[in-house]
Amino acid sequence: MAQHEDLDVLYSYLVERNDLDEFYSERTRISILKAIKGSGKTALCLKALDKVKELSNTNIAFIKYDNEISPDIEDLNHTKWVKEWKRLIIKTVGVEIGKEIGFAFDDDAMSLVEEAEKGGFKKRSIVTAICDRIWSKDIPIEKRDANRQITDNLIERFTSGKGLIWLFLDEIDQFFTIEEKSLLRIATFFVACSELSRRIPEFRFRLTVRPNVWTVVISKYSALAGLRQYTVDLTWGIDQLRALLAKRVSSFCERNGKKIDHHFDSDEDRDLWLINSVFDPYRFDLGKGERPPHMALSTLSDHRPRWLIELCKASLKVALKNHHQRIDIQDVNNCLFDFGVHRMEDLNAEYTVQCDSLLTLMKSFANHKPLFKGWSELKVFIKNDILRKTSVIIAGYPQLIEPKHIAQFLFSVGFFQIRIDGDGEYSHITFDERNDYFLHEEMIRDDVAYEIHPIFRKTLFLDIFTRNDRKWGS
Repeated sequence: MAQHEDLDVLYSYLVERNDLDEFYSERTRISILKAIKGSGKTALCLKALDKVKELSNTNIAFIKYDNEISPDIEDLNHTKWVKEWKRLIIKTVGVEIGKEIGFAFDDDAMSLVEEAEKGGFKKRSIVTAICDRIWSKDIPIEKRDANRQITDNLIERFTSGKGLIWLFLDEIDQFFTIEEKSLLRIATFFVACSELSRRIPEFRFRLTVRPNVWTVVISKYSALAGLRQYTVDLTWGIDQLRALLAKRVSSFCERNGKKIDHHFDSDEDRDLWLINSVFDPYRFDLGKGERPPHMALSTLSDHRPRWLIELCKASLKVALKNHHQRIDIQDVNNCLFDFGVHRMEDLNAEYTVQCDSLLTLMKSFANHKPLFKGWSELKVFIKNDILRKTSVIIAGYPQLIEPKHIAQFLFSVGFFQIRIDGDGEYSHITFDERNDYFLHEEMIRDDVAYEIHPIFRKTLFLDIFTRNDRKWGS
């Protein structure tokens, strides 16, 4: 994960994103980045943090994670949770400001410095240190703590007319569950941030949340619907993943003293040259003619950067074991069973808060077929092989689950894609392109195919070479 990576190494392969203007813009008081696990949201936050600090030396910016700022109260009162979130956020801001103050000349500044000193985040001033050490029976010195609370009024007064305060609050939803307290905790977090962003003009909130958590919370707390306008979706296209993979290769070369002396006419040419130095482009194909390795790898990793890197590392081990100079598609293919198992476990962990039977739903397709020709065929399978055998509850969906709801949910987690064939070519429609596809049954097409994602086929024995080998799903 990005927060555990050395920053110099992280920045050496980080891809600049120019499509997230709202998230970077200082005009935007609150922005909520919706991103699935493994999509690089923490890395993006860390890079944005540095950018913000470079913009102005009066800006204060920091990043906090769930366990550093989350309230610990048992009460289920909405108002109390909002107040506690606000108190902790304000206190955290106070500490961060206090760390930056050189010498405190007024009461507000003194309070902020004292708060930072109490938390051990700032060296104590010479006055504080001397007063703590001096004692005389003839001239007793009584040191009193002003004990002023860091409030939103104090922060508002102190920051007025100064630089901006950027608060990157990441992974607040990492321990989210469907239980009432967890729902309340996340919902009131967004309420508190929204209210503080309106109260203190200098605050710039940058928040992250998983899309499925956002869906669940919004379905339970309609009052948050107004925050939809501030959400930004983080997705990765083919060209961006190509750049990411090439950056990984060039970063490795730089860290190991290998210079790249070639001249390239374009960034794309440079990316392809770097990728092809590790992957054999002539032995890399998924059945659609000659395609560059990064395209096949992007498909097999479902366009998630973390999954992409994990697949590449696993493939490299196989290639080295087989004494291959470069990785080819067979090396990748030999990793797909275990890779698919891990990805199904990842999805189950990621989406269990929305549906605790996701793993069962995916295993229902084992030893069946990788492609369903039309909605009628898929609908019959879901009705007979899933709904008649499994009780399914999906948060954010109707209580009475129908085949189209199962299809929509599996489509949303990336378990299958919509395939359109024509003139000897085919293309896919993903959830990012049509996230409302299954919501209205009259719009669901019967002239297209519904294809299980290649990640899972070997694991579910849907691959022609493995489906008769053994059974999996018990």
